[in-house]
Amino acid sequence: MAERVVEGVAHTIRARHEFRGVRTTEHFFAVPLDHWASAGVEADSTAETITVFAREFVSAEHSEEDTARLPWLLYLQGGPADAEPGPPPCPAG
Repeated sequence: MAERVVEGVAHTIRARHEFRGVRTTEHFFAVPLDHWASAGVEADSTAETITVFAREFVSAEHSEEDTARLPWLLYLQGGPADAEPGPPPCPAG
């Protein structure tokens, strides 16, 4: 299947925090529930949507410009009935 980008997806930033050298940003995206539908969310105001939450972590040493150039890493935690324990700890060394 070809990659599809939905134009006009609502994106809001609701909070930013900085603590112990880490800056976090809380992102909320309103996306169509059926992203393969022919019409985007903006074209059909009756299309069902869901809100997807993402939290961005970056070193506070990075400027906003540096942060915008960094790649994103997506970590999905668990499923509807099965909590995921998280990534394994880094080996000591």
